[in-house]
Amino acid sequence: MTNEDLLKTKTPATAMYCLSALRRFDKMTREEIQSIVFEIATLGQNGLDYASPDQKYVLKTIPGEQFSGLQLMCLMYVGFKDIEPTMDVGFDLREPYEMALKLHNED
Repeated sequence: MTNEDLLKTKTPATAMYCLSALRRFDKMTREEIQSIVFEIATLGQNGLDYASPDQKYVLKTIPGEQFSGLQLMCLMYVGFKDIEPTMDVGFDLREPYEMALKLHNED
């Protein structure tokens, strides 16, 4: 279960993570994005610790990097916006996503 109030307090960081995801995905194919999103969704079935800033998650689809739970949530949210825009991913990052999209479009 997602704590929406906690997510709202993290909006500035969330917007930056969404912007980072948008930039990362710009360089990838739809299939690569799908692989990342599906891996995060599978990992997230056991829950992601988005309250902690610790980068304790690793992905086979992005080797050599570690991520916080919030970073993974942002990658998944942004990825689904690309591959299946109307899908309900179970948490709302619409506001920080839109902020990031605006910044990204100014790049």
